[in-house]
Amino acid sequence: PAAIVFFMIFILVVTYTLFPVIVAVILDKFSQAAYVEEKKAREIRLVQIDAVGLSESTSWDPLLNTFMTASSYSDISRRIQALLKHLDTNNSGALSHQELFDGLKKMQFHPPIKLSIEEFNRITENRKFCNSNGELELRSLE
Repeated sequence: PAAIVFFMIFILVVTYTLFPVIVAVILDKFSQAAYVEEKKAREIRLVQIDAVGLSESTSWDPLLNTFMTASSYSDISRRIQALLKHLDTNNSGALSHQELFDGLKKMQFHPPIKLSIEEFNRITENRKFCNSNGELELRSLE
């Protein structure tokens, strides 16, 4: 009878002390895995940002976020072309800074996109993709 009481107490103590420890270890491993995945996603985003020469935060991040869901390079290209054609209000095949500024403002992104001249120059690689009038040519992006 003493052995039965001993083992019953032993089982109860182990159950109420060991079970929470096991649950805590499992939850800790889960949170570590989630942190590692989040860190990898952040590093991938930083690499993508560095690849296009952007700072960590720009006024046109809301627009860039719409392209993050693209499934392929061709999908991104198609979306960019459609956006630029939509913004080309005078159908000239090119976008001036003002035309791009006004068009992005009308699209009502949150926060609003206020494209500066410096950002326009960065997008166009110091107007490398611009025509002689200083307008971004849509065909130069194909």
